Amino acid sequence: MATTSSKEDNEGKRYFAFFDLDHTLAGTVSGRELALAAYRKGFMKRSDLISAIWLSMGYRMKLLLPERAVSMMGSWVKGMTVESIDELCTEVTDKVMIPAVYSEVKKELDEHRAKNAGLVILSSTVEPVCRRVAELLGMDDILCT
Repeated sequence: MATTSSKEDNEGKRYFAFFDLDHTLAGTVSGRELALAAYRKGFMKRSDLISAIWLSMGYRMKLLLPERAVSMMGSWVKGMTVESIDELCTEVTDKVMIPAVYSEVKKELDEHRAKNAGLVILSSTVEPVCRRVAELLGMDDILCT
């Protein structure tokens, strides 16, 4: 996978098409799916899951700054190994996110590819999920959290 800022990797691209993952490429929300999977696996307590719902609502209602919500949510992964987080992301991507990709997406990506476009996921979704989806959809790059 190239880096969009790398001039030599993007020679000949006529333009770049950017796609969000949640509700654009896939009909679900990756953060919600990751939180539910983490709860089911015992990585999050019930109180953490309830807190996540409240934080999400506060953010959507513009009562909470995104940085504050992310900071509070980030504390839930404290102490987890990188391997366990990667495994959780891979499982959620393969079992939930990829099956949730809209059927029209592949056609849309092919149309942009035929016009020599660079295809990029631009999302607040975590990097391991974005990277795996981009690889499976044959996209060129990701810009994500």
